[in-house]
Amino acid sequence: MNKFHQLHRTIKIRLLLQFAINVTTMTILPFIAIYFSNLVGAAITGVLVILVLLSGIAGGLLGGYWSDKMGRKN
Repeated sequence: MNKFHQLHRTIKIRLLLQFAINVTTMTILPFIAIYFSNLVGAAITGVLVILVLLSGIAGGLLGGYWSDKMGRKN
């Protein structure tokens, strides 16, 4: 925990916000799946949830690649 306090303020804010976003997403996603399964059926809901998760993975990998390729703005 001591290393966390040594980080730059903007890095700490970024880490805390990312944590909050992840917790919120993981809390809400099961309820969205239940809602959609009642609305359109379990099979379509399963496909939609898998597509959302896979697009998040693909976006993260693609964004990381582009970030590494472009480098830091000056």
